Amino acid sequence: MFRDRDNVFKCELKTYYHKDVILQFKELEKLYNKPKHPNHMIALTWSKESNNLYIDGELVDSYPTTH
Repeated sequence: MFRDRDNVFKCELKTYYHKDVILQFKELEKLYNKPKHPNHMIALTWSKESNNLYIDGELVDSYPTTH
């Protein structure tokens, strides 16, 4: 997990089924506007079908994309 110079939060995930996946969250400023949540929960899930990035219980990115 890292935040690059482009100010995008990224998680690199390598699994047996998906070798080089980078899941991203581009709206970091939205997190600063949540005063009830000074800390945030980050979760990654993976399976044969998909890799998912959740922040505070909300799906923010997936591979392959679902849309």
